[in-house]
Formats: sequence, structure tokens, C-alpha cells
Amino acid sequence: MLTALLVLLQAAGPAAPPPSERAVALGRQVAETGTLGSLLPMIEAKEIDELVAAHPELSSPEQAALRATAHRVARAGVERLFEAEARAYAGAMTEGELRAVVGWQTGPAARALRRAQPAAIAAAVAAMAGTDFKKDALAAFCRNTGKGCAPAK
Repeated sequence: MLTALLVLLQAAGPAAPPPSERAVALGRQVAETGTLGSLLPMIEAKEIDELVAAHPELSSPEQAALRATAHRVARAGVERLFEAEARAYAGAMTEGELRAVVGWQTGPAARALRRAQPAAIAAAVAAMAGTDFKKDALAAFCRNTGKGCAPAK
């Protein structure tokens, strides 16, 4: 499957030239000031808290060391993520478009939006608690068609 995908990509034509370093820098600003950039600190804190809580056998200094280690690992992952996101934006958008996005994202309205996003997303996730899309869709399909009603084996 992967080989077929690579063949299709090669057949699609020559690869686009790599984006300029200026475009990548602008893409990085878009990535860091976007939705993901505003959510990552919250995600990191939650993951680290859960990791430390899962190891009550550690002393307080060991827990602090685990937190510091987890933070370093998370920062390295975030760096890779932002770099990939920056290059993707730089390859898909013009420098002018990137500058326009950065201009908006660094303005007061976008800053207010980023401050509100973690709570808004947490509220949306809470509203969806207990939802099982596949189960609900299959149940609706079963009611409408009489098919797919037996439990999957």
C-alpha cells in the first residue's frame, strides 16, 4: 500500500521547490500562534500531571525530576511538531498569505480567542462525553434499514 502511494506521488509530477527560509519562519509564527500552539501547554501539563500521579512510589525530588524530564521530552516533541507544521504552511501558502495570517494571529482579537480556546474546547469535549459515534451511527442505520443490528463478531 505504501509503495503504491509513493508511486502515485512520484507520478503526480516533480516535487515543488522547497519553501524559502523566510516562508518557513512565517509558517513557524503561524504554527506557534495558532490553535495548536495555544492548546499544547494545557495538553503537556495534563499529560505530565497524569504521568507523575501514576508513580506515587517516587519521592518528591524524584517526582520533580520526572516532571523536568517529561517537560524536556514534550518540548522536543513540540519543536518537531512546529517545524513540520511551519514547513507545511510555508509549502502551501505564499509569503504574503503567511504575513497576513501572522498579522491577524498576533492581533488583540486572536490573542483573546487563544485565551478562550482551552476552556471552549474543554466545554465541547465535556458536552460530548459518553458519545460513541460508531455505535450511534450503526444504531441509527439499524433503525433505518434493519441491517447491521447484530453485534460485530
